[in-house]
Amino acid sequence: MIKIFYALLLTFVFANASLYAQEVTSTINSTPENIKPFIKIDNVAFKAVDVQKELLIISEKIRESKRIVEIHDVIPSYLASIEALLQNPIYEALEKQNVNVVRKEITSWDVYLKELKTWAADLDARVAVYNKNSKILNAYSKLWTQTHINADQNEAPQVIEDHIANVIIEIELLRNKLKVQYDTLLTDANYVINSISKIDQSVIKLRNTEDFFETQIFYKNGLPLFTALQEHQFTPVDYITNIVKAFQEKYDIFRIYHNSNQDIVVKLIIACLAVLIFVFYFYYLHRINRLFVQESSKSDKNYIFITRPIATALIITELLFFFIYDNPPKIVFQLELLVLLLAVFRILQAVVPSSLYSSLYIYGFLYFLAYVETFTFGFSLENRILNLAINATLFILLYKLYKNRVFGFVKHEVMRNFIYKILPLFLLLSFVAFVTNIYGMVLLSHRISEGLFRTLYAGILFYTLSIILVGYVVINLRRRVATASYLLEKYSQKLENIISTLIKIWLFLWWIIVVLKIFSIYEPMMNLKDKVLEYSWLIGKTTVSVNAIVDFITIAIGTWVLVTFLQMILKVEIFARYKLPRGFPTAISTVLNYIIVISGTIIAFSSLGITSAQFSIIFGALGVGFGFGLRNIIANFVSGIIMVFERPIQIGDTIEVDKTIGTVQKIGTRASSIKTFDGSEVIIPNADFISTQVINWTLSDERRRKELLFKVDYDSDIEKVLSIMSSIAIQHPDVLTDPDAPLATFTGFGEYYLEFKLYFWLSDNLIVAQSDVAIGIYKKLKEEGIKMPLPKHKLIKEA
Repeated sequence: MIKIFYALLLTFVFANASLYAQEVTSTINSTPENIKPFIKIDNVAFKAVDVQKELLIISEKIRESKRIVEIHDVIPSYLASIEALLQNPIYEALEKQNVNVVRKEITSWDVYLKELKTWAADLDARVAVYNKNSKILNAYSKLWTQTHINADQNEAPQVIEDHIANVIIEIELLRNKLKVQYDTLLTDANYVINSISKIDQSVIKLRNTEDFFETQIFYKNGLPLFTALQEHQFTPVDYITNIVKAFQEKYDIFRIYHNSNQDIVVKLIIACLAVLIFVFYFYYLHRINRLFVQESSKSDKNYIFITRPIATALIITELLFFFIYDNPPKIVFQLELLVLLLAVFRILQAVVPSSLYSSLYIYGFLYFLAYVETFTFGFSLENRILNLAINATLFILLYKLYKNRVFGFVKHEVMRNFIYKILPLFLLLSFVAFVTNIYGMVLLSHRISEGLFRTLYAGILFYTLSIILVGYVVINLRRRVATASYLLEKYSQKLENIISTLIKIWLFLWWIIVVLKIFSIYEPMMNLKDKVLEYSWLIGKTTVSVNAIVDFITIAIGTWVLVTFLQMILKVEIFARYKLPRGFPTAISTVLNYIIVISGTIIAFSSLGITSAQFSIIFGALGVGFGFGLRNIIANFVSGIIMVFERPIQIGDTIEVDKTIGTVQKIGTRASSIKTFDGSEVIIPNADFISTQVINWTLSDERRRKELLFKVDYDSDIEKVLSIMSSIAIQHPDVLTDPDAPLATFTGFGEYYLEFKLYFWLSDNLIVAQSDVAIGIYKKLKEEGIKMPLPKHKLIKEA
């Protein structure tokens, strides 16, 4: 019986072998058995063991995971629920639905889509595994089928043929198992993809309807309020019940969204832990009184956020939320902002004057009511009355703030003036929202009210965020300055101001983008921007566009910023820390300047579409022009480069050029500036330093020998005068004893005086020290009774 079964099975295999021949031919080269079309009889036993091990591995690979089994089990009921939802009657007249209903449907479908796309990805990955192993099994089937044919033709022992048959049976059984699972996978994947396509079509309809609600707002979509009060009954109890129900629905959406985004939640938790560690580290330094290096900072209100670590960590974490989460549903976004409101108020309480606390709390309550009104948005009488009360209260609050000019606590004058200028616009918007609600343009009133509250909240949030970010930057910079002895305080202050300003500009631009998105202006402006940037015209053979000009200006500004920043870093962090050979700092900074400027220039012109061939033509023409008309400028430029590398003079040197004596302040590309001892600054072309004689008093040594000439009366003691001159010079702190100690000498006899000269060395305070020594000698000579000589005149009396 066994032999009959083997014979039937082999007959089936041989009959179907031709069906696999073409597929095996293309796949066998990628299998382990790619050396021969069959296995030799004497090698069957060894190869059979290897193949059976490989079949066990393949069997383990194609075993369905728990995840795939769950997908198979849940797909029928899940897809049935989706089909039921797709048959919802609201899709027959979406334009008549409430905007919140539309948004709720979009959020629900987002959850379904995410789950289905995850399933599709899992199924697709599984299909790839099956395809790979199916090719291997097909190749094995072909190989062992040919091996059986070869064994039969060569009359191999029956035990060998039986062994081959067993291997073939195992291969075919595994192939059939894989085929069944493969078909199930493809079936489920097809169902999932079809469901995704249907949901996408429904979401497109919903989003088009939402866009309709967002844009088609300038029409009367309700009765005038007084007419509505007469025709409809005011039912506050039912309205409150609807609010509670709406909150429950929004919370369910919030929970489902986070449950379906567990991978993102994990990232957010890790980011939250990192933020907590960072914030509490600074809070700990504050508690042990090691945070502030300046006493004035301890009493500065802008740093009190350090004492409120929970609120600070929550604000920073929510900022990360907007970056980590990819386009979250509007409901989730609004709930996050509502939670964040408490933390923002906690920080602002430490910054704003106590007289503004009541206004702050009133705004917070109004924002909550506006949030409730948004959740339950509709044309109901109760909702319109709530919207009316909110806008009236907001108008009174804004008017009070504007009239009393209460924003003096905002230190930045530009920002303070901007607030006072934009408040009248907010007043106008709140009034328009109030009037349009009464008139019956409920949708417009709601949009203005919602946009106004979101704009104000965004401004408050970004202001609070600027306090936190700028505060941390300033604290870290000041701590850095306090521990780095080489840093110059004036540069640290400049760096602090620059970074703080950049943070504020970044947050302000972010607020502008948020406002544009709130009022649905961002997309039209971006489209307009793209059209403007795409505008181009032809200059010769080069096409120049507005986008290229913007890139050119951006690159030019970026090059200037990079050069400035690099110079500051080199001067503050590198040259101040390391003792480099004389002239190296100037040479390094100048060469880097040239490299960056030249590279930036090439990149900037390349952005305009200028090719390398055009560059050569331009520079060739410029070279001719430079050669004839700008030879002096070129000479000065080249001289400046020579000065950088030869280093005959450096910044800080005391030099004399053409009877001009002073200290080198700057070595530029065309000219260098010298500050004379009388305070004036002289600009000297670089070529003069190369072509004329230059006396550098500090080229190799900053020490200078000075001379003082003294004349005393004939009756003076020469030895005593010499002793006084030497002692006074030695006692002065700026007088050097190296290379030589002060030397007092008697130089000779005058007509009515004795002449002395004092030689001494100085390196600092050349003028002041010389004056001090001269005054000291004069006073000492006077104390010792040594007189200064007076000219003797002979009077001739005429007869």
